[in-house]
Amino acid sequence: MTEAKIKSYPDEELQFRCQVVNANGKTIVTPIKGLDPTKIHQSVSLSQKVECVNELYSGLTKKKISDQLTGVDSSLTYTLNGVQRRFRKPKEELQLCFLEYKEEGLPTSKEIEFMTDQAYVYSDITPIPMLSHFKERITNVTTRNGKKQYSPNDKRFVRIQEYFLEAIETIEQLNNKPIMGYIPDYRYYFEELVKLYIDKGVNTFYFDAHLSNPITLQGSLRAFMRELNKVGALEESFIHMLNPGYGRGIKDSSIIPAKDILGFGLGIDSLGERHMRRIFNRQVLENMRKNPDNRSRLFNKNSYGYLKTSDKEKISDFYPNDSGIDMQYFLTAQKPDAKIQNAFNVEQLSLEGISLRDKVKDAESVLNYLNEKPDVREDDIKILKRAKIKDKK
Repeated sequence: MTEAKIKSYPDEELQFRCQVVNANGKTIVTPIKGLDPTKIHQSVSLSQKVECVNELYSGLTKKKISDQLTGVDSSLTYTLNGVQRRFRKPKEELQLCFLEYKEEGLPTSKEIEFMTDQAYVYSDITPIPMLSHFKERITNVTTRNGKKQYSPNDKRFVRIQEYFLEAIETIEQLNNKPIMGYIPDYRYYFEELVKLYIDKGVNTFYFDAHLSNPITLQGSLRAFMRELNKVGALEESFIHMLNPGYGRGIKDSSIIPAKDILGFGLGIDSLGERHMRRIFNRQVLENMRKNPDNRSRLFNKNSYGYLKTSDKEKISDFYPNDSGIDMQYFLTAQKPDAKIQNAFNVEQLSLEGISLRDKVKDAESVLNYLNEKPDVREDDIKILKRAKIKDKK
């Protein structure tokens, strides 16, 4: 069983859509937000209205896998069980276990078996394990003027395809769940990837944004959607975005326009968590520490911006009354724990996803709704309009 059961209700003007996704006896409705409980502070409680896709993540090295296989180490199972126990609605919400192979080479058959078995046990839809440094794996890499340049290498990509096929075949040996295809941001091979997955009956995917925001990735997302549309699979596919960025701040402004939530208007059905760490150089980190407004970035669903401030009055003015998280966390003299900030943003993004879903279901104009958001730029609206793909007849 590689397919999930999906009913899709597209918006007439934009690429937003509402989907009913059934897998492993559970049902979710999109747009929906991903939630990783390890990134949520245990002292806070989210609004009971929040609906999410639950995520588990672990990076694995050869040694880690070997130690697990030989019984030297059992920490992975212990960790994943601990994460699973923290899910809010485990009997209702989908869970996805993302494993990343953090080596330069490709995994062996035994390593593939181990990773896919773990992903299967902890998922309602089994994601194919991702590969670190994907671009370097399928390209010739040259350096010019100190910058890396990438050119496609078909022979390397063939080996990657073989890995994907082996992972699918390994899962299928004893399988009663859908399989989720891994889509790295490398559009040169989207056509081949889509064909591989569709031929194997896969209709759920996760797109690794690699910390870029969906608006920045508009070209890649459109290319991927176009390939799905070519084979008549677009409206029967569920797409989860992993590692999304939320956009860059504007100089001398306390507002960061929220580019992540706009991913729903580019065909993304589920907006996942960030499992990559952004690496800053020493000078940038020092500047951030000295910045008096190096405070929480809080999503405002009324404006579609992230409020970046330590001003108590500004926070009090915008703070939503539907949040289950005490506002006092953000009014103290010290910056709150990053997991408290993330809890607030996950909650508010989830609630906004539900609002968008309801508008699509009720055939209300999402375009008019977004035009009323002060922090949605005119250029972003144009991008969302261009993203609309007509159904294949």
